[in-house]
Amino acid sequence: MSEQGRFPTAKNLQVDELLKLYDGVMEDVDAALADANISSQVSVPTSPDGLEELVLYGPHGDPFPPEDLTEVDSVILGKLFTFLHNWANYVQAECTRFRCILEVQKKRNEIIYSALKIHYKDRGTATAVLDDYINTDERYAVCERDLVKIQAYFWTCESRYEQLKRSLNNVSREQTRRGEELEREIYSERGGKPIGGKGSKVPQGGFRR
Repeated sequence: MSEQGRFPTAKNLQVDELLKLYDGVMEDVDAALADANISSQVSVPTSPDGLEELVLYGPHGDPFPPEDLTEVDSVILGKLFTFLHNWANYVQAECTRFRCILEVQKKRNEIIYSALKIHYKDRGTATAVLDDYINTDERYAVCERDLVKIQAYFWTCESRYEQLKRSLNNVSREQTRRGEELEREIYSERGGKPIGGKGSKVPQGGFRR
């Protein structure tokens, strides 16, 4: 009996059909979100006026704050905080979107791996080399390549989000420092009298919220 006769093409068709099983999952999610009036993607934030000479940009337009914030005008500093906050929200949304895509791809790979395992077992492949056959099957190799690409995008996005949070903390600390400095000046000008009213003396260096 020929190889084709012993192992009908239905075995391959099963794998090929499973490959398509998860196609359109994210499109379905986007459609469901649209029905709920929820945006599936956050728009890229635009830079407000006044930050043109201050913000540094990466090769793809990603913003980075200046290293020295002490000389930045307070109004501009507030704009910088808002801009970086909006950008962090944008990157976080991308992280969430690709985490979903990553989970879909992982599930696709699990299904294809199982189908190929059955396929090669039915062909009499020895258990000792079963993984080798599956890993070198083009259909599974393509799925694994796609998984690695999605993982790399997700990890890079996540790393960038953490960097943006640190930048926001730096800007926030500078804003707090200025607020504390201003309160100390007012406190000194009032001759040590409370700023907030009767009986609420603010200690030197403190910033009452």
